[in-house]
Amino acid sequence: MKIDGLTSKQRHKSRRKKSGGLCEICHSPNMVQHHHIIHGKGKRKQCETVYSLIALCWNCHHGNYGVHGKNGKALDTKLKQDLQRKYEELGLKGKELQYWLGGRYYL
Repeated sequence: MKIDGLTSKQRHKSRRKKSGGLCEICHSPNMVQHHHIIHGKGKRKQCETVYSLIALCWNCHHGNYGVHGKNGKALDTKLKQDLQRKYEELGLKGKELQYWLGGRYYL
């Protein structure tokens, strides 16, 4: 079951192109990395789509208020909610939506 029909390598390349090498939150060019919005317990690769990847600078990824920072829960939750909205726009619902969100809903 695939949403975008792309390989992981193609997804990352597509995201790099879309972001222009900048953080998609603050637009910083500082140490930009790809973040898997759905992560943990083997879900990162299983749930990877072009929509579930986002380019983040080091600060938005690992800083105090970054998704993996000690105060990053709000940003992490916002990204998951935005992803759920995108999937709903694409017509996903029920078990299929839940699958691509790593087994849970965020709205």
